[in-house]
Amino acid sequence: MITQNLEYLRKLLVGIVFLLLLTVGPAHAQTIDAEDIPQQIDLYDVILKYPQPAWIKGQVVPTALLDQSEFYRDHSGSTFLLEQIPDGEEFESWTRLYAVAAEELSVGRRATMREFVALAADQNELACAEGNFGVQTLRASETDTMLFMICGSTEKASTSIGYGPDVGEASLWRFLIFEDTYVKVYQRWRGPAFDIDARGRWPVGEPELDDMVQRMTNGIQLFGNVPGQ
Repeated sequence: MITQNLEYLRKLLVGIVFLLLLTVGPAHAQTIDAEDIPQQIDLYDVILKYPQPAWIKGQVVPTALLDQSEFYRDHSGSTFLLEQIPDGEEFESWTRLYAVAAEELSVGRRATMREFVALAADQNELACAEGNFGVQTLRASETDTMLFMICGSTEKASTSIGYGPDVGEASLWRFLIFEDTYVKVYQRWRGPAFDIDARGRWPVGEPELDDMVQRMTNGIQLFGNVPGQ
């Protein structure tokens, strides 16, 4: 499993560097703004291009990108998950987590965008203290929706993975559907519990949140995977 994960990350980095060279050319490949370096994954019958996580900012060396994150990958049959957290943090106690999750539905199965979004929102609300959860829709269509969710206390979530009554969370989500493939890209922030009306106590500052809204609005593309290309 460890060998497979390392091989996947090697291929991911090669894809990032290849896209960078196509975009800016060899003369500028030493350092470039993080927002100009896309990531790319093949997911079943689609290709997903998506931006860097919140903690990768400013001028970066593309070949050093992997040094700034820890990764976890799980691909089992019709489901896929790739998570990354800042280097030096642990998956049981992270403060920021960025992820891509995908599922390919079997023949004859379909879900509407409303159902797809509601499942994630309900799971987040169920983990939250009563009356301390909020959700805002930033964009919505039958194939593309973006939400911001806020939970002041994750008292009903497992303490074994860093949640609990003393932990609050904010998260930004993009949901996309392409035929029978359902994709989520999301950025989570965790910190001490708070009242959701106390904006200054949220675990993400306004500049970083605004930056991720822009990245996830403009930097995510999902399109069909054409064999041979």
